[in-house]
Amino acid sequence: MSTTEQFTMFPGQMWEKVLAKVKRAVVFMDDKCAESLHWNGGAITLFEAGALNVKQFSSFESSGENEPKAVFVVSTLLKGRTVDIIKDIISLSHFQYCVVFTTVAHSVHLLANNVSVELEGKPVFEQLEEKLCEWMGNMNYTAEVMHAPVVFAPVSQQLLLAPAFAHLFPLLPPDLELINAKRPEKKRFGNISDVDMSSLPTNLQIEIKSLASALNSLFETTCTREESFAVGPMSRLIAAELTNHSQAKNRRKTAPNKASIIFVDRTMDLTGAVGHHGDNLVEKILTVLDLLPGHATDIQVDMMELTSLHSNKLSQGTVAPGCLAQTPSSPARELWEAMLNSKQKAAMMEVRRHLVEAASKENLPIKMSIGRVTPEQLCSYVQLFRSNWEALESHCGVLQLGLATAQTLRHPAVPRWDACLGCQRLLLQCLEALGGGSGVSPHGGGPECGRMYTCQTAAGSKVTSTAVQREGGRARKRRTRMRLIATEPTSPSRSPDTQHPLSQQGGGLEVVTMECDCLSAMLDTGDPPETPPLSLNGVSSAVTWFDHHYPRSLSLPPRPSIHPAAFRTPTTNPSPSILSH
Repeated sequence: MSTTEQFTMFPGQMWEKVLAKVKRAVVFMDDKCAESLHWNGGAITLFEAGALNVKQFSSFESSGENEPKAVFVVSTLLKGRTVDIIKDIISLSHFQYCVVFTTVAHSVHLLANNVSVELEGKPVFEQLEEKLCEWMGNMNYTAEVMHAPVVFAPVSQQLLLAPAFAHLFPLLPPDLELINAKRPEKKRFGNISDVDMSSLPTNLQIEIKSLASALNSLFETTCTREESFAVGPMSRLIAAELTNHSQAKNRRKTAPNKASIIFVDRTMDLTGAVGHHGDNLVEKILTVLDLLPGHATDIQVDMMELTSLHSNKLSQGTVAPGCLAQTPSSPARELWEAMLNSKQKAAMMEVRRHLVEAASKENLPIKMSIGRVTPEQLCSYVQLFRSNWEALESHCGVLQLGLATAQTLRHPAVPRWDACLGCQRLLLQCLEALGGGSGVSPHGGGPECGRMYTCQTAAGSKVTSTAVQREGGRARKRRTRMRLIATEPTSPSRSPDTQHPLSQQGGGLEVVTMECDCLSAMLDTGDPPETPPLSLNGVSSAVTWFDHHYPRSLSLPPRPSIHPAAFRTPTTNPSPSILSH
């Protein structure tokens, strides 16, 4: 078995520990563990292992008299509110056998209980076992407490996510102020990079140690010795914690496999999260469709197309939503991998091909078509399965992915996505014209850079833009094609002398001139102007337009707060904006 396969199988192996204990039991699980299970086969794996029922980890849940066994799966410390909920559930039930799984290692529980040395055995877990028997009403009943790092979600064969740590975010300047507020004046930190592990709040220390422990379990199971690299202050702390883990030193001496792990702070790569890349179908699906309740990595697909119900406010919630997660043995797994790894056009063709093949296998009256893939076409294929329950069950995975694709393509946010992508490309070309790909000069591009950037825009039309840059006395011209969805109408306040002749020909067609020099103000450290620029005349208004018109629906870290006044107003006459609000 290759090392890659071992990493892919690790999440399932951790869930095997849980599945071995759920026979004839009622399972209580919190949202973070449920999301991990969602990508590891779903609740069906619990029922196949013999579970009687699966319920939310809540004080308002309980079991019946004929259900004497309970399994709790939680992603938190076994103290405080978590223990209170377990006690509430037990007091309302008739359990004789309780098993508690936590994703937090025992060593982290010691830290949470202010124990700084390693103790023999697992005293924290043992004390809770006694409490469980006491709450069940008989010390002769059975109770078990154990650690199971069920935190990873195998989204594909090459990608593991950790939904349990989705909220973990690098430190920001306001965080540094809070840390320094509790320290003596002479011992305050001057920079975020100076913050050490011991100075962090206890809950943040627990999160970092829990992540390091989960990664250590991953490397230990796969017999891997890691070499860690860090980019950013928070990443440095996590890498150091993994390196100093008590079990990691012995593992590195004997592990036959070797791997490199790179930690990168989100604040060091914000463009990867907030940018509009436009070349992957799954990215658009995750962005425009609503997330599943309680999830951070999967979306809900409206399955009304497979019923005879009319889609309206009254019918919402009548049919359970679909999703993207597919079991490893599902026929849709191949399609899901293709959608992840292919460009958007190829992925859409693959979705259509799988729907056609599924309909052909069921001898459904499908009408073959070639050419461009449209949402109407995909929906027509899906609706063929509406009255065939056996076909629905056999191809439910492919149908969910097909509906997700169709609903994304016809979503009203997609045109705005394309518009943002067009703006993004314009900005990149302006920056490249200024700095030649080697950075932006804080004082403008200089005489060797093209001063003006001109493009023609029209509602719904393709745009050809040109940037000119001089390198060593030779001019280099770059051309790109993009699609913009709207233009600002010619302002009546502008005199006819200042309007371009093309703007009077109808259709909102304008020639837009952007002063590239204003983009260099991104690095300007001078005082901001009294009033911000009012038109899309550079980076400032473009960023404002991004946030105003197209807020991302992904569960991502917040964008940095950028005030338009932080940018310098161009010295030339204001140019008409490319896109209107």
